[in-house]
Amino acid sequence: MIRQRRISKVGGVLAALHSSFLRPFSKTPSLRRPYSTTQTQLTPRLYTTGDPLESSARIFSPSLKEGEFSVLPASPVPPHVQKPEYATNPTGVPVLSWEPSPDGHVHSEVEVAKIRLAAKIAQKALRLAMRAARPGITGEQIDHLVHSYLCSEGCYPGGINYYGFPKALCMSVNEVACHGIPSLRPLVSGDIVSFDVTLFRDGVYGDNCGTALVGEVDAVGRRLVETAERCVETAASIIRPGLPLNQVGETIEEEAREAGFCVVRDLHGHFIGREMHLPPLVPSVGGYHRQDVRFKKGQTFTVEPMISEGNPKLKTWKDGWTLVTLDNGRVAQHEHMCLLHEDGVEILTRLSEEEEREIPFHLADSLQPPS
Repeated sequence: MIRQRRISKVGGVLAALHSSFLRPFSKTPSLRRPYSTTQTQLTPRLYTTGDPLESSARIFSPSLKEGEFSVLPASPVPPHVQKPEYATNPTGVPVLSWEPSPDGHVHSEVEVAKIRLAAKIAQKALRLAMRAARPGITGEQIDHLVHSYLCSEGCYPGGINYYGFPKALCMSVNEVACHGIPSLRPLVSGDIVSFDVTLFRDGVYGDNCGTALVGEVDAVGRRLVETAERCVETAASIIRPGLPLNQVGETIEEEAREAGFCVVRDLHGHFIGREMHLPPLVPSVGGYHRQDVRFKKGQTFTVEPMISEGNPKLKTWKDGWTLVTLDNGRVAQHEHMCLLHEDGVEILTRLSEEEEREIPFHLADSLQPPS
């Protein structure tokens, strides 16, 4: 169901953005809808023609069974950790006290410094999760690992209670495109698993995602993950002040098609800073925004396509969160946070060698499969 609301009320902007980002859709429009800055829909259904595999009748074998494994309650967050307002809201709905620009907020130097640090910590947490992704290790163990690390760094694990989400991070295995919930399911050799790690620290958010290979993964799975990474790197490399946002999606689509894969059209990148999801979208497909919606110096945003090996259309499990492909084809996601300078982007979620050495990998290496 497409909802169009004017950005005239402060409280309505992020509510519509977040709701659209995180909630399933009951109907699917058949035509692409043009973007308007009066729309706050974060993730409209977008369908195009011409993807090489979309009309394929292939059905893949499912690797997961809905509801098979239990989900434990989220670990507690220490009292000293600063929390976003949704953390204690029974509905988990963020309450907005400022009015963001529909064309993208431009940050001050003080805000940028905070966002840069949040992004670095988010990347370190993601690297821990990916290091822990081994056969026999459960989603619950990895969620607890990331949760504990973020809290030790003075960060609130951004997933907890965000619109009621039950865990610290999203963990999406194989045919799960996104918003998978970490459970007691052990990883098995051959899985690909995406970890989407968000955090809140000092009034701003960090957000990134990567897909890990578990044990021995087949050639198509490895190429799928490589393609998702390449789509982000290629798209980020073209961004300059004044570039229409549409060109990011066009670049991603072209890169995916050349590899023989499809782009999931239901979910996109976004601006980020004082809120986890800010307008406008950073589309993963072309033709969404008006051509006058352009990047500006000082903006921070994510580029985060999801690349499918088969049909990119999705359905939602009964938990209200887990989005899986209709044909059970696998999906790989990659996401970086970017800051736009005059001469291009700085990838905030990229670590230096010194920063990599600060990651406590021993915490991930010490995990053992439950007995």
